[in-house]
Amino acid sequence: MREAGALSDARMHDVLDSADARCLRLAAPPITDEGLDALVGYLREVLAASSRGVPFAKAHARALEGSALTVHQLAQVQTVMADFCGRRWAAMELERRLSRAQSNPDDPRERAVAERLSGELDRVGDLSALERRYGPEAIARLRKREQELVELHRAYVDLVRRAG
Repeated sequence: MREAGALSDARMHDVLDSADARCLRLAAPPITDEGLDALVGYLREVLAASSRGVPFAKAHARALEGSALTVHQLAQVQTVMADFCGRRWAAMELERRLSRAQSNPDDPRERAVAERLSGELDRVGDLSALERRYGPEAIARLRKREQELVELHRAYVDLVRRAG
């Protein structure tokens, strides 16, 4: 039997999740326009140098020096960017697949696929967890440059995979 005033399991989960998000948010790096500009500059330089045949380690070192970011700052901002861009890239892919499924509304299989994708898109496209973790201001800054950041992130991830 539950004591009077005791929290339900679901409510306790919400309280702990909220406390975790507050702690993570306090530890999250600040996302500024200047920081994003420096990150974009770093990514563009690494990608450009690598496309010219410069080895990744050398391209990274040169780009980092030119960006005015420290290794620590780069790692922090890249972590937030990877979290955001990974989620947004997945949402963009789902949107593309949903659009293709919706292009044939007379096909019952395509309608079922579209319904499933729509539900998945709602889940993946929800950025509220990222807002709790990094702050709504940070996510708003990332959203303003979403297309650019997602494209750079995908190219960078592909480069690191090839280099590694």
